[in-house]
Amino acid sequence: MDIKRAREDLRKGKTIYDMQLRVVYYARVSTDKDDQLNSLENQQNYFEEMITENKNWVFCGGYIDEGISGTAVKNRERFLKMIEDATLGKIDMIVTKEISRFSRNTVDSIQYTQELLSYGVGINFINDNINTFDSDSELRLTIMSSIAQEEVRKLSERVRFGYKRSIEKGIVPGNDNFYGYKKNKGKLEIDGYEADDIIGTFSSLITNSEDYEGLIISSDRDLLQLINDKVTVKLLKAKDYIMMNRQTFFDTYGIEPIKVIDLKGLEGDSSDNIPGVKGIGEKTALKLLQEYGSLENIYVNLDKIKGKLQEKLELGKDSAFMSKQLATIYKEVPTNLTIDDILYKGPSNELRKMYEELEFYSLIKNSYVPEQDSVDVKIIKDINE
Repeated sequence: MDIKRAREDLRKGKTIYDMQLRVVYYARVSTDKDDQLNSLENQQNYFEEMITENKNWVFCGGYIDEGISGTAVKNRERFLKMIEDATLGKIDMIVTKEISRFSRNTVDSIQYTQELLSYGVGINFINDNINTFDSDSELRLTIMSSIAQEEVRKLSERVRFGYKRSIEKGIVPGNDNFYGYKKNKGKLEIDGYEADDIIGTFSSLITNSEDYEGLIISSDRDLLQLINDKVTVKLLKAKDYIMMNRQTFFDTYGIEPIKVIDLKGLEGDSSDNIPGVKGIGEKTALKLLQEYGSLENIYVNLDKIKGKLQEKLELGKDSAFMSKQLATIYKEVPTNLTIDDILYKGPSNELRKMYEELEFYSLIKNSYVPEQDSVDVKIIKDINE
């Protein structure tokens, strides 16, 4: 399931019930008492009826754990099986009764929710009225999970403080239904620009400066197109990273970093809904670019390319150039900022105060050098002084 597209559909007024989804349910009872098992049977009947009655949904089964605590997931075999099936692309959405049935551990709730979203799988917590396809679900999920984990006392203080600080920093709580604007990580942006475009704009500032070099830290391979003699990308992997500069990129792919957009034009990128040319993968695309240098030059020399490959390129020409345009990061977003405006000047007193209120003591320890008491020194030349 394409989460970005799902959220866009929800913003346009669709509901999850209008979407073509493969749906499963998860149910759990914490004891094997008769009343709990009866509750489990009722849950099964309810979920199966709810899913099968929706003509847009395909019922793909249920996952049930009996007599297991919800505070940790390591012993919940069916839960872990459900996560495994999600990673294999067998599920689009999970319905479950409430967050406390899913996990009472805040870390687990957020971790598995984010993991499932990364696989294109949403969760609908029915009683809590939280659907993780919604763009503001993570804030609500964090709050509800924390309550389930009995963190109520500090939660209210932190939420109020967080909202206050968010508003002071221009971060807007709630959903992102704002005409003419969209939200990215809580901040309103001019519609039409994405985070990649902001990064591209600042990388351009770095490239044109004399005093700075840039390091982009991300797992997004689209950003590799920004690599040049002054900008490097630290490409994050699951348990490691790769430092990609201009030379290492060329050694790996045999093309210049800017040609990433030509590569995407040919092979496409399903994660970003970039179609590319049907039937052409990375290996063939790289070979073409290594020989002809650019997408434009490939089509100039199309008569030199023979057989099925030529036919694929001819049929996919419009898609290729459209895909190249979609893959190109815009570098002229009107931010009205200079490098000096965003230069990090060290931790401020305001930041320290926030750390103290949130009890982030390790951050205080690592970010601030303790003030040293002044010591008066007098140089003497006579031991009798």
